[in-house]
Amino acid sequence: MNIALRYRNWSLRTKFAVLLIAASLVPSALTAWISLREMQAARVQDTQRSLVARAEQLSHELDSINAGYLASLQRVAYQPAVNAFCLAGDTSRQASRSQVRGMFDAFPKSDGNVRAMALFNHQGIVEVSTDDDIVGQDFSRRHSVKTALLGRKMVSDIYVSTSGESAVPTVGYLVPVLGPRAEVACVLALWLRADVVWDVLKAANGKVGPESFAALYDRYGIRIGHSFRQDMVFRPAGELNRELVDELVATSRFGTDTQVLLGDVRDFPEQFQLARIDSPTAAVFHGYSPANRTWNYGVASRMASVPWTVFYLTPEAPLQLEFAKLARKNVLLFLAIIAGAIAAGAAFATTIVRPIIALRQATRAVAKGDAGVRVPIRRRDELGHLAENFNDMTEKIQLQAGHIRASHDELRKYADDLEVANKDLDAFTFSVSHDLRSPLAVVNGFSTLLGKRLTDSADDKAMHYLTRIRNSTMVMEELIDGLLRLSRIGRQPLQMQEVNIREVIEDVADELRQLGALDHAFVIELAAGEEIAWADKVLIRQVFANLLSNAAKFSAKADNPAITVTSGEKDGMQVYSVRDNGPGFAPEKADLLFQPFKRLHTAEEFAGVGLGLSIVERIVHKHGGKVWASAGIGRGAVFRFTLERRDAGPPAA
Repeated sequence: MNIALRYRNWSLRTKFAVLLIAASLVPSALTAWISLREMQAARVQDTQRSLVARAEQLSHELDSINAGYLASLQRVAYQPAVNAFCLAGDTSRQASRSQVRGMFDAFPKSDGNVRAMALFNHQGIVEVSTDDDIVGQDFSRRHSVKTALLGRKMVSDIYVSTSGESAVPTVGYLVPVLGPRAEVACVLALWLRADVVWDVLKAANGKVGPESFAALYDRYGIRIGHSFRQDMVFRPAGELNRELVDELVATSRFGTDTQVLLGDVRDFPEQFQLARIDSPTAAVFHGYSPANRTWNYGVASRMASVPWTVFYLTPEAPLQLEFAKLARKNVLLFLAIIAGAIAAGAAFATTIVRPIIALRQATRAVAKGDAGVRVPIRRRDELGHLAENFNDMTEKIQLQAGHIRASHDELRKYADDLEVANKDLDAFTFSVSHDLRSPLAVVNGFSTLLGKRLTDSADDKAMHYLTRIRNSTMVMEELIDGLLRLSRIGRQPLQMQEVNIREVIEDVADELRQLGALDHAFVIELAAGEEIAWADKVLIRQVFANLLSNAAKFSAKADNPAITVTSGEKDGMQVYSVRDNGPGFAPEKADLLFQPFKRLHTAEEFAGVGLGLSIVERIVHKHGGKVWASAGIGRGAVFRFTLERRDAGPPAA
């Protein structure tokens, strides 16, 4: 306390001298410390980039392997002999069975990793296989077979097979064979030795510095591959819940030793957590690995084809040694810089301090609201120019304060007027809705009653007129609903939340199917990381409902109607697209699509009132995105829209 009091009583000249001395020391220390931290951070970033690149490369390589085998199976599924076998009756299959079996026998001969190949019927029973022991067996309760029977391609988890050979780690690939109505007629299965995956991991050993290594986990946090410790495989990195263990033991996933292997926990909490979450980040984590019994830096990369997570790690010790060398170097540099201090400037303290005090007093007055204060100008050096600039600033502040007060009053008046206008608009909208619906209800009611009376009449012309009246009232009701929805979107506040886009699309598609409006080949291809969006769930569902119903309507007359929903990224925005194979439209008319009541086709060709795409545009713009369309006549149409990512900040309401 006494030191502080004595310092406060020092003259300004002394304070300036001490300040200048300190100014020469503090920056040097800070520079040395910051330089060390930056070099350490740069080294960690280099390591992170290398780890991320290696992990992503492994993920892509494993995904490519999965995609390759699935593609091979898909080509077999397209073979006429396979299709004929699947679509033939039980008594007619015998003729083509040997031909199918011959095709299957070629796979183990051409690829040493192939263990077996089989064809299941639509009930999950093996009809043809390179392993005669399993022909006739029922696999329908296996998760991978059940999934394929639902019409989806499938890559199984790595498991230990005890069929034929003893305890062979295996991975299965399954592809449905579709009939003429897109129903699942058969399922093709290809089983490979897990070495096809493990060899990739082993080849990645030591690629990011000495002793770096890779590990592969399934979605439960169980190791299913390791680049140099085979004894770690099939052991979990954390305690599994009892229900999961019982399930895996019941299915003998790892053979007769499943119970023992799952009980042999090799703890690695960081990997266990990242392997079990939906979307692990690519950030570097720090953890102790039981594989090399030391602390490591590592990253995770989730595969796209299966819910497996690739980890790549490198030991911490070599990096710490580098950091220690950098620290010693910076300390020596800092000591060399501190060679003296600055001892000049005290004589000018008085002339420097006097105008500073005047400026301080003036700034206090401005802070209290007195924008009319001015500083006397008695010099023409930098401090004099500073005082002159200060006076100019206070004069502008004084003028701006007056303008702001006037603008504030005017803005308040506009806000009040806008609030009144919105209330009037709501009342008007309600009134219009009620007044328009009432006569429509009367017309519809009387036309229905009249139609019942004319049911037994032979007057077809009268019934035709009644049908047109009813259709017109339905179109009018649809038009009123569309106008009300379009009007409310602009005033309705957004209820932002995380939205699972895939669930929304599937929900809309199911609803359209129930209404009989969707009988198409329907494909959803959402990129990894694009299934979750930050949006108003109700409004985004309306967007997909309008786009999918449009696509279903315009492609219904195609020979093979199909709709595809995809996602991507553009300029930091999430992009979603809906593609159909309908009649399309002239590209130069694309901008007309989003204007209310603008239609490029007649009502006789395609029903509608011309408001659906206007509603889509209004909702997307409210979310801060944009929507556009592209097409060609007779080549279908693609509608795309963007959404801001959550880290971009909420859109303006």
